[in-house]
Amino acid sequence: KHSAELIALAQEKQVALAFEASVGGGIPLIRTIRDSLAANNINYILGILNGTSNYILTKMYDEPDMSFEEILVQAQELGYAEADPTSDIEGYDAANKAAILASIAFGQKITLDDVYTEGITRITPRDITYTSELGYIIKLLAVIRKMINGVEVRVHPVLLPEDHILSSVSDVINTVMFDLDLVGNTMLHGPGAGALPTASSVLSDVIEIAKHLHNKKVPRFLTPYTFDREKEIVSMDDVVSGYYIRMQVYDRPGVLATVGSVFAKYDVSIAVVLQKESNIGGWVPLIVLTHPIKDAPMKKALEEIKQHDEILRGDPFYIRILDV
Repeated sequence: KHSAELIALAQEKQVALAFEASVGGGIPLIRTIRDSLAANNINYILGILNGTSNYILTKMYDEPDMSFEEILVQAQELGYAEADPTSDIEGYDAANKAAILASIAFGQKITLDDVYTEGITRITPRDITYTSELGYIIKLLAVIRKMINGVEVRVHPVLLPEDHILSSVSDVINTVMFDLDLVGNTMLHGPGAGALPTASSVLSDVIEIAKHLHNKKVPRFLTPYTFDREKEIVSMDDVVSGYYIRMQVYDRPGVLATVGSVFAKYDVSIAVVLQKESNIGGWVPLIVLTHPIKDAPMKKALEEIKQHDEILRGDPFYIRILDV
């Protein structure tokens, strides 16, 4: 939250400010961006940055009969989730980490307020079943991407194709993928939390500082972190992605025509429609996949569909489909 102020104070006092363990636990992410990838321009970063949420989603696929709440209790008993798990399951922990990575990668002062954030609490076993049938896996992902009009920084559930390399990341492991102009795709993968991995990162910072103090040099942590570029954050309204949409609709003629006409009004192109057989008092699940579209018209279409309460029960639920 106060990274820019802390870095400025460290520069003023001519001391080092090291924080490798703040993102990715034992994975050397910050030093990799600062040093090893310094010759590259970063096109995008995709990250599974929260072990608790990744553990819960993994268990929902492995144990389809368990509810989200049951798995969360299990994660707490195993020590993967805090007594108050809000920061993990609502995406705030991953969003803070995304802000740190984006700030360092693009030289802008990016804070949590700049990161669009959604959690995983509305995902149900039905979503796990339906997305699996469609060939996708749900992950809570940080997406940090350089665009023509600024930087996208967002954390939310996404649908990944089953053969995507990040789809296989399970349990409490963190993984970050970089797309670079010189190197292409590269990935760092490892324990994102825990006493020993965190201690490893903290001690590596201490050793780095000690080397420079021994050589009577100002630690090189001081110079790379200057957020001197004007902040340009892409509005979520302009983000483009496909959508998975789950609705509970009344099973009668004309329902699909009504939904289709609302989507057509906002130029939402439908890729797949599935109407499931489970009938509860005439209500059935309707699953729609869309082609990529901007967030703003998609949200307007869903808001208008909500007004048709004669055919819709509850609010439509959506997950974006990863487009990189």
